[in-house]
Amino acid sequence: MIEHPAFYQLIIYDNGSKLCIGDTDGIGLKNIAHRIDNLGGQFRIKTNKGYEIFITIPKVESR
Repeated sequence: MIEHPAFYQLIIYDNGSKLCIGDTDGIGLKNIAHRIDNLGGQFRIKTNKGYEIFITIPKVESR
């Protein structure tokens, strides 16, 4: 995880087998994407040799 001035960033790499994005049996990644969206963040999956998951979540100032 990397902390930037305005957001947090998490990148997950796996150079193994490709992630089966079309698989609808589970709700894990959909649940993560929904939660990140609720926080105003971004969730992106890139497949090439294996897969990469990119997550950014904006920082919220404390009151």
